[in-house]
Amino acid sequence: MQNHRGVEKALLIQEVKVGCSQGMLLCLDRDHRLTYILGEILEVNGVEGGEILGITPTVFRKRLSRARSRLYEFMRSKCGLVDPDRPCRCRKRVDRAVDLGRVDPENLLFALHPVQEVSKAQAQAGVEEAEALRSTVSVFRTNPAYASPTDFAQAVRELIEGEEVQ
Repeated sequence: MQNHRGVEKALLIQEVKVGCSQGMLLCLDRDHRLTYILGEILEVNGVEGGEILGITPTVFRKRLSRARSRLYEFMRSKCGLVDPDRPCRCRKRVDRAVDLGRVDPENLLFALHPVQEVSKAQAQAGVEEAEALRSTVSVFRTNPAYASPTDFAQAVRELIEGEEVQ
């Protein structure tokens, strides 16, 4: 059992947290994982997601709904960040993760990526900018003549399938 403290402990907690959240995506099969990443993380809509994955928008939305539900249920049953009654806490998992070799204190995969410190005013400005951009995008998305190009969907599909994009 290790005895990590201070900044090292904070970095290791962050490493466990990010590693665990990445690992949680693995509770989904490939199709649901791709759909979740496209729909939730990249905020691709049903039409675009369907084009990218070669499925109908209805199938994309249903698959996204199932992926959300599966992740939520998994996290609700395990993660103390989602449900305070659950025992798993990132800070409690550090020593075990190090002992199992899942986290190497000498070679952190996630915690040492550059992080930009943001003041409260900067954060508020960022939120306002994101909201302005979202409303701008929504105008274009309501225009039925403005659809994502098929070759864009094909390019993303080829990236997902591991083919070289021309």
